[in-house]
Amino acid sequence: MTISVTTQLLAATCWASNRIDIVAIGDDSQMWHTSWDSNWQSSWDSLGGSFAGVAPTLVSWSSERLDAFGLDKDSNRMMHRAWQGNWDEQWGALNDQTFRGPFAVDAWSASRLDIFGVGEDDRAMYHQSWSGDWQPSWENHGGVFSSNLAVTSWSPERLDIFGLGEDAAMYHLSWDQNWQEQFDSLGGVFTSDPTVVSWSTDRLDVFGTGTDFAVYHKGWDGSSWSSDWESLGGEFTSPPAVVSWGSGRLDVFGLGTDGAVWHLAYENSWQQQWDSLGGGPFTTPPVAVSWGSDRLDVFAFAEDGAVWHKGWDGSSWGDWDSRGKPGDTTSSEPVVPDPVTVTASPDANPTVEVPVTVTVNAPQSATPTIGMQTSRVGSPVPGSPTSRLGSAMPGPQTSRLGGPMPGPSGGSNGATVVTVQGTATVAVPGSPNSSSCLVTTSLVALLPAVLMVVWLS
Repeated sequence: MTISVTTQLLAATCWASNRIDIVAIGDDSQMWHTSWDSNWQSSWDSLGGSFAGVAPTLVSWSSERLDAFGLDKDSNRMMHRAWQGNWDEQWGALNDQTFRGPFAVDAWSASRLDIFGVGEDDRAMYHQSWSGDWQPSWENHGGVFSSNLAVTSWSPERLDIFGLGEDAAMYHLSWDQNWQEQFDSLGGVFTSDPTVVSWSTDRLDVFGTGTDFAVYHKGWDGSSWSSDWESLGGEFTSPPAVVSWGSGRLDVFGLGTDGAVWHLAYENSWQQQWDSLGGGPFTTPPVAVSWGSDRLDVFAFAEDGAVWHKGWDGSSWGDWDSRGKPGDTTSSEPVVPDPVTVTASPDANPTVEVPVTVTVNAPQSATPTIGMQTSRVGSPVPGSPTSRLGSAMPGPQTSRLGGPMPGPSGGSNGATVVTVQGTATVAVPGSPNSSSCLVTTSLVALLPAVLMVVWLS
């Protein structure tokens, strides 16, 4: 299998428990946003702009505050837009410095942002900060970098920045109210951008993908770096994504050469081997966030152009679910047709035709069901579906409910996307207590989707 992997086009962050915000660069070069606060936003909303095909950056320094950054497509300048209940009216450019790629941003306290980027012409490290107002200009910290930068903070007024030099080794520079005099080399030979995370005061864990496609790790314990880079194995086409949801806990994700997302955990010792989270094939490296203890959420673009998501709730992984394609403003919520009222004598058994359209997204191993059931108001729903669709069907397909459907065939991206559009012919049972009934639909973009016949009281 040959997987076409693009650069990262996603960023995600959490500013509260049960809250995730995602931004992505769409095919139209605009930046798009969606969010989750126990339920997913129904569709992506456009933040506008015209951005280069490199990763956006999204950070939060307090509850209900977001700062988004992107590289302008035409000028190669950094663009910034903030949200604090509402988004700024427009994107703002910060000075005239131009850059090669995405930005590394850290917020080590409320109302504080530190931004780092690699210069377009000299490939040096540039720094800008905000603490209510922006610095007058970008600071040049020198160096010559062959990668994008990574930054983290393990305490207030502390920053650690990493990047690959021309020799593909890892270099490090720190700030604790004063800048380290020069970069120090951590060695190694890498083919991917670095990733860094801190799970405690005075603790750093740095990762990169080596020339053998394995992930390598090096740690700082407050007094010294581990002597050698340790290989965590694996075979990856992307930089690793790393997140920590607690002290002494690390979760590492990577895009395998098979196009699937793989995961490795550390809790005082490394998991014995990588486990595949499947899905895909994916076309961008994964992005991972954690909004609470024992909670993980992973995102990546797939070949269908949509962003897919998988979550860990502390005991098990959920299925991959599609969050749709950035730039597609069609709501993921189903459109329920107007109810149809049928008047009948108590002993009659009329039929009624109801227009139905529903899209089902399901794991390839599942069997989506579109069916009809009947119920009286306030009573449990008896009965069984009148039509069962074959598994792993590519969309779109059309059928009348209860009628023949094409046989199952293999989906191309590990998921079922079935569109049923037609007319459901519903047999309405007579009732000794009512002369009319209401025919309505209960449709969801999951499974099962059920056509309900509900008696009017």
